[in-house]
Amino acid sequence: MKKWLNKKRKSFTLIEALVAVAMFMIVVTILINIYISTIRAERIAYVILRDSNVTQSVLETISRAVRMGSDFEIINNDTLRFKTEEEGDKFFTEFRYRYDSLDQRGWIERVKDVDKAGDIIALTPKEMNIDDFEIQISGKSQEQKSILIKFATVSEVHGNEYRTFVQTSITPRLLISN
Repeated sequence: MKKWLNKKRKSFTLIEALVAVAMFMIVVTILINIYISTIRAERIAYVILRDSNVTQSVLETISRAVRMGSDFEIINNDTLRFKTEEEGDKFFTEFRYRYDSLDQRGWIERVKDVDKAGDIIALTPKEMNIDDFEIQISGKSQEQKSILIKFATVSEVHGNEYRTFVQTSITPRLLISN
């Protein structure tokens, strides 16, 4: 019986096991919080990147059309109308801002040929909100015109709004109206 009492203990006590489990839970909680923060930051970055890509695409579309246009006019402070030519046909094109007060969402659309019904193309997706839209034309008659476009994109992620302000100036290539 003496041999049994002299053996060294080779197991954990209950307190040692509880301390180990508590330390493990603390480490797991920290890692889960880091993971959740990373996922949220990634979603925010994705939405901002998406808005940036859409904004660049919209501005490039407007710029390409304006550079080849003439006879610019602003209608109702939210629509840019001008004459353009495509494959020898001359027609009026519009880029306009629309706002739906029920959905509280704004977007930019293009009317390729004003005289043709149903020729409207939305340039911004439904997930993206355009706000504070403004168009200005500078330059006197018989001078080179410059079109200034300003707007803000508003995206909502996890209940927070992220605004990106955009401003660009476009100069048409044609000096004389068609």
